[in-house]
Amino acid sequence: MDLGIQGRQAVVCAASSGLGFACAEALAREGVAVTLVGRDQTRLDLAAAQIVAVGGHLPVQTVVADLSDPLEYGDLASRTGIPDILVTNGGGPPVLYDSIGIGNDLWQSSMDSLFHGPVALINACVREMCARGFGRIVNISSAAVLSPKSGFALSVSPRAALITYCDLLAREVAKHNVTMNHLLPHSIETERLSANLAAEAAHRGISLEQLRAQRVSTIPVQRLGGVQEFAAYCAFLCGAQAGYVTGRKHVIDGGVNI
Repeated sequence: MDLGIQGRQAVVCAASSGLGFACAEALAREGVAVTLVGRDQTRLDLAAAQIVAVGGHLPVQTVVADLSDPLEYGDLASRTGIPDILVTNGGGPPVLYDSIGIGNDLWQSSMDSLFHGPVALINACVREMCARGFGRIVNISSAAVLSPKSGFALSVSPRAALITYCDLLAREVAKHNVTMNHLLPHSIETERLSANLAAEAAHRGISLEQLRAQRVSTIPVQRLGGVQEFAAYCAFLCGAQAGYVTGRKHVIDGGVNI
């Protein structure tokens, strides 16, 4: 399927690995010129080389930025240019099982990286997108915002706030062919998932293998999700044909939330 975005420009945040990288690769396969944003130039260079090697015929740009700093996050557009496609993403904050005991500093850093920063970048881009008559904004979130679990307060709280803000904004910009959607992954096979499972296993006093088996048993498709499956969904939402889909929470969970 031709998504109708060949030659478009995309900025993908936290794109040196994991879900961000997979989304950038999927867009590059569609002929999109992608800019990868991350903290480590070496990892970004490796990611860019991998994308080019698998068929990205356009040059892949890289930008080093600290996405935990909302000022630096919001200033990205001045360094990358206003893209046609923006994928916001951020690393998960620490897993803490005492929600009451979370200090103000941790709350502030979590809100900065997962709410204030993305909002600043979206606001820096959306007016120009509206003027052009095309824009696709996709926020990588988490299915945990629908059913929060103990330990993930720092992750789900700012992500839920971002979803609410963007849903309000989506109504205002939809008439300009600018869409805003949210991808809510559950149990996608990434390094982050492995780290979260390890933390949960230690907290519950069981082995990682036991916990993985328990997790898979709760998923109707009886397996973990693949990053390419997730990325393909992202690419579709960025496509020209997805202009009638906006302000939606797209859950990618193998049927868990049926």
